[in-house]
This record gives sequence, C-alpha cells and structure tokens, in this order.
Amino acid sequence: MNIKADVKLVLRDNLVELFMDKIIIANEISKAISQTQQIIPFSKRGILLSLQDAYDVAGLVKENLGSPSEVGKKIAHHHYHKLWIDSKEYSRDQVIAGLVELDCFPIIMPVSGEISSIAEIDEWWNWLKCFERHGID
Repeated sequence: MNIKADVKLVLRDNLVELFMDKIIIANEISKAISQTQQIIPFSKRGILLSLQDAYDVAGLVKENLGSPSEVGKKIAHHHYHKLWIDSKEYSRDQVIAGLVELDCFPIIMPVSGEISSIAEIDEWWNWLKCFERHGID
C-alpha cells in the first residue's frame, strides 16, 4: 500500500524541505493497520520524517484506531481453544463488537440441543438482532 499524501517542496536558504499533511498520512496508516496491509516505508519513497513528525503521526494513528475493547483484548489474548464469557459481566453487543474488532467473521460455533421453551426462542431472537445491529446478517 502506498500512502498518497500531499508533499510540498519548499526552497529556503538553498535547502529543500518537505512538508506533508500529517493527518492524511495518519489516516492512511490507520487504514493500512485496520486492514492488515503493509505500507512502503517513508524513507524508500524519499520522504524523510523527523523524530517529532514520526511521534506526531504515531499519536494521530493511535487516536484514529482507539483503544481495543475489553472483550476484544480477552479474546485476542486467550490461550485456550474454548472461551467462556460471563453474560452477567458482558452484554451480547460487547461480545459481538469484540469479535468484529478482531475481524473474526465468518465465525463457526457449534450449537446443540433443542429449543423447548419460549425463553430459548427469545434468547435466539435477541442474538440474531444483536448480529443485525452490528451489520452481520
């Protein structure tokens, strides 16, 4: 992925200086990270960043990406093949948001047993509505 940032060349005291829009660069880097794409380093494109510029861009990227959700962190750092999530501690929306954040879809989960009560039908319906709220059909 190549960042398409506006770079301005300015000649000052017989020196050429590069000025770039840090917000555009930060947005492109954030997009690359969220889509797990690799970018071409700035130095290989002839754009030299000062240490302060790099820190500024990194701060903007961090703001763009935000902090991972608590459920997302628990799922991502879980070391076993089964994970139980306490329904009293986390809502359906928090669970689905964590899975969406980690790009875990399509997801396969085993379901067993029969639906034998109205409460179980309501439970399934609530899960289906939660998926829909998060844009998953």
